[in-house]
Amino acid sequence: MGALSGNGPFDIDEVDPQDFLDFGVILVPPTPGLQLAPLQNGEHVVSLRLQMGTAVADLQVFAAPKSGGLWDESRVELRENLARAGVESEYVQTGAGTQLLVAPSENTADMPLLIVGYEGPRWLLRVHYIGVAAIDEDEREPLAQIVRQLVVRRGTNPIAPGDQMALTIPQQVLDAME
Repeated sequence: MGALSGNGPFDIDEVDPQDFLDFGVILVPPTPGLQLAPLQNGEHVVSLRLQMGTAVADLQVFAAPKSGGLWDESRVELRENLARAGVESEYVQTGAGTQLLVAPSENTADMPLLIVGYEGPRWLLRVHYIGVAAIDEDEREPLAQIVRQLVVRRGTNPIAPGDQMALTIPQQVLDAME
């Protein structure tokens, strides 16, 4: 099928992503220059890192209720947790709606972080733009174009809203990692 219109991310029921790399709940369009790195915690893949040039983003998918609203809820919760930890953040408006910009602490080597949420049918895709991509729209745009072509496969298994959904590593990525 190739590249989609870019008005996503899409639900698997909306498209037929034949040539996409399949990470289980996230399907990624083949894109020249895109580097992919599954990030693991022990045996579990907890997020998928995308990198194009200096722009970096981490992707996570969470189960959401049928009624929606998980991004509104979790964005507030994230900000409250950051404030309790002494980390400054602010709401910002992007083309994807209200997002959360996390400022690095003055005395750390932390980088800025822009957390963007996309809700679909019973899923929430959270994109964490890291470093320069968090604060510079021109740097972020090549990755944002890829994010708008992603496909999410929620599946039919019962998963509690808010629970993170497991990613898998496709065989061709495993082969390339060896």
